[in-house]
Amino acid sequence: MSSISLDLAQTVAVGPFNPHIVEPGWLIRQNVCAAEDFRGFDFVSNGEANEGIFRFADLEWQVDYSRLVVSTPGYVRGKSSRPDEKVAGVIQLLRHTPVRAIGHNFHFSCPIGEWNGDRLPQLGSESIPNREGLSPRSFRWVGTYEGDESRVELTIVNSQIDCLVIVLFNHERPTNPADFETSIRAARAFDDDLSMTRRLMRDVLHVEWDR
Repeated sequence: MSSISLDLAQTVAVGPFNPHIVEPGWLIRQNVCAAEDFRGFDFVSNGEANEGIFRFADLEWQVDYSRLVVSTPGYVRGKSSRPDEKVAGVIQLLRHTPVRAIGHNFHFSCPIGEWNGDRLPQLGSESIPNREGLSPRSFRWVGTYEGDESRVELTIVNSQIDCLVIVLFNHERPTNPADFETSIRAARAFDDDLSMTRRLMRDVLHVEWDR
């Protein structure tokens, strides 16, 4: 069995959320998060500006005028906090915010030497094709699956520089911006999307992940 690990589980609500409203003090006052769980702020550069991240317990929050993102690094089912529940709670409180879509993202990784799934993406017939003095760094395969209620993008990265296989599942569920309840239902489909991720990993990549 591949030693694949779930490095990140994430719920994203696409809509004009106000970072001056959805901030730690407001979340505490609204009983969405507990004051004793607050872990402070960090700032990361996105290439154009510094973006603020604040943490409650094992959850990371990012809020801007285009989306609300709640992530759990190293998600463990039954032990980690649920990002979908927090996003649903905010939408319930800010029901007039027009949400256009809900996303559930699951990011996995596995050392290349421990991968036993299907062949990894590569260029040419050699596993590491050096050409004209150039060494490969990464190869990528992207596939899209569409259903009645959601769209799933599966990305597999063969990262030679990191010696890792990176597998990304991005689930997107369109919602009705005029009906906040559709957004809450989509947010609460986290378990369904995680189950679909598990099935796609097994059926497409021939890798078992049952943690």
